[in-house]
Amino acid sequence: MITSMSNAQVKELVQLMEKGRERNRTKTFICEGLKVYLEAKKAGLVVKVFVSETFREHNIDFEPDALVLTDEVFDSVSK
Repeated sequence: MITSMSNAQVKELVQLMEKGRERNRTKTFICEGLKVYLEAKKAGLVVKVFVSETFREHNIDFEPDALVLTDEVFDSVSK
């Protein structure tokens, strides 16, 4: 479980979420929400998945390789 905003993967995620230039440079897009995620997965576009600890607790079988963020970190990233 990722517990810090200082984590390298969280820093990369924040950069991608905040900067369109970075998304363009890395040819990356961010999708939020289960429906959009399922559409992207079906199209073979999902590379990395982040979930909150609460989501994981309620959806234990969802994307076993997802990176789990504490609720606090997840909320900070989502703003």
